Amino acid sequence: MKKVKIILSIAFVLGAFLFLFALDFPSWQKLDLKKITSSGAASVIFDKDGNEIGAVGQTKSAMYVKSEEIPKHVKDAFVACEDKRFYAHAGVDVKRIMGAVISNIKSASYREGGSTITQQLVKLTHLSADKKISRKANEAVLAMKLERKMTKDEILTAYLNTVYFGAGAYGIESASRIYFGKSVGALTVSESAMLAGVIKAPSAYGPFTDYEKAIERRNYVLSRMEEDGYITRDEMEKAKSEAVRLISENEKQDYGWYKDMVLKEAEKALNLTADQILSGGFRIYTCLDQDRQRRIEKIYKNESLFPKDAETGEKAESAFIAIDSDTGGILCVVGGREYAVRRGLNRALDSRRQPGSALKPLSVYAAAVDGLGMVPTSIVDDTKRIFDGGYTPKNAGDSYNGLVTLRDALSRSLNVASVSLIEFTGIEKAREYIKRFGLPVHQDDNGLALALGSMTKGVTPKELSQGYAALSNGGKAVNAHAITKITDRNGKTVYEFAPQNKRAISSQSAYILTSMLKTAAQTGSARALKDAPCPVAAKTGTVSLDENHNRDAWTAAYTSEISAVIWMGFDETKGNMRLKETESGSFACKLMAEFMKAEAGKEFEKPDSLIELSIDKNALTTQRRVWLAPENAPKSLVQTEIFLKSNQPSVLSPAFQTPNRPDAPEVYELGDEVIIRVKIKSDAEEYLLFEETEGKKELVASVYGKTGEEKEIRIARKKENAVYTMAVRNKIMFDAGVSLVSLESDGVEVSGKKALSDLFENLLSGF
Repeated sequence: MKKVKIILSIAFVLGAFLFLFALDFPSWQKLDLKKITSSGAASVIFDKDGNEIGAVGQTKSAMYVKSEEIPKHVKDAFVACEDKRFYAHAGVDVKRIMGAVISNIKSASYREGGSTITQQLVKLTHLSADKKISRKANEAVLAMKLERKMTKDEILTAYLNTVYFGAGAYGIESASRIYFGKSVGALTVSESAMLAGVIKAPSAYGPFTDYEKAIERRNYVLSRMEEDGYITRDEMEKAKSEAVRLISENEKQDYGWYKDMVLKEAEKALNLTADQILSGGFRIYTCLDQDRQRRIEKIYKNESLFPKDAETGEKAESAFIAIDSDTGGILCVVGGREYAVRRGLNRALDSRRQPGSALKPLSVYAAAVDGLGMVPTSIVDDTKRIFDGGYTPKNAGDSYNGLVTLRDALSRSLNVASVSLIEFTGIEKAREYIKRFGLPVHQDDNGLALALGSMTKGVTPKELSQGYAALSNGGKAVNAHAITKITDRNGKTVYEFAPQNKRAISSQSAYILTSMLKTAAQTGSARALKDAPCPVAAKTGTVSLDENHNRDAWTAAYTSEISAVIWMGFDETKGNMRLKETESGSFACKLMAEFMKAEAGKEFEKPDSLIELSIDKNALTTQRRVWLAPENAPKSLVQTEIFLKSNQPSVLSPAFQTPNRPDAPEVYELGDEVIIRVKIKSDAEEYLLFEETEGKKELVASVYGKTGEEKEIRIARKKENAVYTMAVRNKIMFDAGVSLVSLESDGVEVSGKKALSDLFENLLSGF
């Protein structure tokens, strides 16, 4: 007997030792309320109008909601499904545990769990998912401690903000948005029951994974709710008959490109890591325009707006960005043809490429207009020639125009004229203006080719868009940015964007450049934009790879409200991964035109220091003279141009005036013919010959020609003693539909004998 007692004692001690060993007390976690009350919360992003659009990026942190934001029927669904005695137990439900043990013994498995909501919460925040005795014991102890520290409602709220619902959704708010496209406060009883059913096994019961199973699980939860008295039988039946509508792929607005950009900008603004921001519970207010973002993302799905793929199958890439011209706030962005990888390459922000002619307005033309006071009618040389250092730029199509106006040079993107201009302004002046617009300039960017956008490191679409924004807003430099303000989880502002308040160029210079770029958008290199519904100024640019191909294609366009830039090209230009010279620029411009179809902007505001005047278009084109046109001048002969009020033209063009009365004509008679000789004083005049006989006058001939040329009119003599007079008509005006005729000259009566002798005398004088 004594031996038996000793053996039993040893067995008891050994069993106790093994039990204590299994409990593994040294590894137990202590209750840390901060892990529950201050657990990671997803940082949320807001658009320009203050509308919440979701978490910044993919994160395991929930979008935290307060207890009062969660409807009672949502809480009831989870209690009924997960822990029916939640409000009665002290953290551990002994009755449920015993039921689970018996069930597991019968099934010889570990399928049933007896964890309460409180236990699940401490497991999610403190423990691993291991099914060990020590972990379960630690869980039970922590749950009972937690019940003494927090109220039931606080525990339930924390649980709903922590648990995983599948599809990347942590917390009830994220799940509600991901599955139904609504906030938790708008959930119906049926939807609440479906979400409560998901958490048992998200991979099996997730509605995106298996809708039918999700419905079965929902109906089970609704039955439990009715059984526990949370809803009536009628409410249960009505909820079961409800067809749950999940959010469609088209309705999902992820805005991946924009969110990635916001996260990157927030890292820099707060000097925190991405993980710290994602789970920091920040509220990030941005400049996102959801309408424009959706519009450009839809446009980028239209394959017809892009060049054909390379023979290797490689797609031509593209990037787009549009910013608020006044603030620099980034309204929408696309970093590539397809958004496939979180935080992948965003070509709108990170890819530096040669800007080509898209740089011209921000460099040499800004230097000429703002730095030297040139205006659209100023003259520049577009004659093909060899510049210093043997540099020989070419125009498109190898076509050259001699002396041209600044407006023609920019709107038609004439390369030789632009190089002539930078030779005049000086390279350093052009570099200065590039910097003023907020674009980077390398120390090696110091050659004449800078006039054509040849740069050592190039620019990004973001940088180019902020440069053009200064032209749109009247000359004010802006910093392109996505974030306006960031607050922490307590509502304290921890970052706020501060504008730079610097001027790139004067308002009058910005307007002059804009006027010339409006011409480019109407009749010049960017004419694909001519049908835009509001005033648009634009500039294209291409970077040549060889005679038939381009490396890059750009279009920069702006209204009075926004500045937008598109880039197209291949990430690498090797093999056949290049753009055809004949189509590359047109694709970028057509895509921009598609975006601009829905834009609405007012006319650009003209500064008081400028004046618009009507000038003689023909004199400007053919003689390079800036002459004013009168009010009655036909529109087809007039060009409206911009001038500084302090230096405006004052000479009235003679082309629109009534000609002076001419001298009497030289009239001769030879046999049955009358010969009249006319010396052309101006190629803008037409000479009219009238014949009067027996008191009746009629126009018998007219003649015109080049200045200084002599013309001869021969007519059959009808009657004796005819009187001939001459008048001069303004031919230019007459061709345009306006008749301006001089007074008639004195009449000349033909006297046959005298006229014949004079004729022979003139003929003999020629020998």
